[in-house]
Amino acid sequence: MPSDESKPSALAGKLPVIEKAFIAVLAIGIILAIAGMSFSVLEAGLIGLGVIFFGSAFLLYTPIQDIDNKPLTFPALLASTIVPKVLWISSAICMVGIALSFITPKNQGYKELLLIGTLTIASGTVILTFFLVSGIKVAKAAVPVLYRAVPALLAALYFLLK
Repeated sequence: MPSDESKPSALAGKLPVIEKAFIAVLAIGIILAIAGMSFSVLEAGLIGLGVIFFGSAFLLYTPIQDIDNKPLTFPALLASTIVPKVLWISSAICMVGIALSFITPKNQGYKELLLIGTLTIASGTVILTFFLVSGIKVAKAAVPVLYRAVPALLAALYFLLK
């Protein structure tokens, strides 16, 4: 019987729904920003996604054993736990950095957040891609984080270089 520490919280099952809601808020915010109406909805969507990404880093989804019922090796642990957590947290950093670029555009502090986030996402993506290509089976469980990290990387690069 699993202990209480290994059980995911009730919020963990609702994170995908909340994430989709914040993506919808972000889309509405982008439309309103393009129309020149308001940036508040866009900022709320970005900060909400940042919170969701940060919370996703702490979900329990890591297998204790490999697919073949062997204990995880260090490369498998790195591919299935450490790198995905770093990618989730750096994606959150990028979302907050982009939001801060709208909230305080004259303060250039958001560029430090974007620089840290982009460098970390880029290195984590390279490492995770290496593990996927080299055939580490448990690395496939970390692919969903790439679907969030790579767009966050591209958006952060845009705001960093503009």
